[in-house]
Amino acid sequence: MAATRGVKALKYLSGTLKECSPIHQEPGLAFIEFVRKGIPYRLEISYKGRGSYPEIRVAARLPHRGPGTLHILPQDLRASFLQLFGSQDLIVGNRDFDLKYVVQSNPRSLVQILFAADRRERVIRSIDRLADLGAPTIDLSFHTLILRARQNLTDVYGVMTLVETAEEILKDLALVPQESAASVEGVQIEEVRSSKTGECPVCGTFMEKDQVRCELCRTPHHSECWTYMGRCSTYACPGKRSVA
Repeated sequence: MAATRGVKALKYLSGTLKECSPIHQEPGLAFIEFVRKGIPYRLEISYKGRGSYPEIRVAARLPHRGPGTLHILPQDLRASFLQLFGSQDLIVGNRDFDLKYVVQSNPRSLVQILFAADRRERVIRSIDRLADLGAPTIDLSFHTLILRARQNLTDVYGVMTLVETAEEILKDLALVPQESAASVEGVQIEEVRSSKTGECPVCGTFMEKDQVRCELCRTPHHSECWTYMGRCSTYACPGKRSVA
């Protein structure tokens, strides 16, 4: 029932959004693709069966190589996330936000820049409005921004909230210098310690071992990063199985 309502929301959006594809449906998956302000988006709903909540996923393809990797997720997912990625949980400078969310980035200075004093409260409000959407997560790679909600998100308003939040995050990230060593409000930008040819698309670090590839597009991931995403992180790739 929840999946049916979600598919109806996508059908409605496919007829109202500009530059939007018709809805594509296959067993367990429905999606639309559209362009907003020059950015390609893929909005999809996946479901495993009757009685299970669907996952809503918004993926935006970055117009150029991004400044690093970033993960923001609610504290109730903290244990599983930190078990996979280690102990890093960065402080953004707002006590309530820091109590509610786990934040990780590479380089660490990306968080300091994104949550700079002149826009911190606005960025926090944008992320906070996702709180009622069911364990939402925000994952930025060098090429894609992905927002996910894992519970009963089936109305058009909730779906568009994910899209609009993605837009706002991309707008803020456009302010972040990517290859400059200059400082912003006293924050020094660190180098991203990763290889452009052998970096994991999820965490941005070099892959030396424990590597898997998407069965469809063959993009390599750390095995733990694949587990966290639950599928391939490449924009528009539907791959959900990995191979060694």
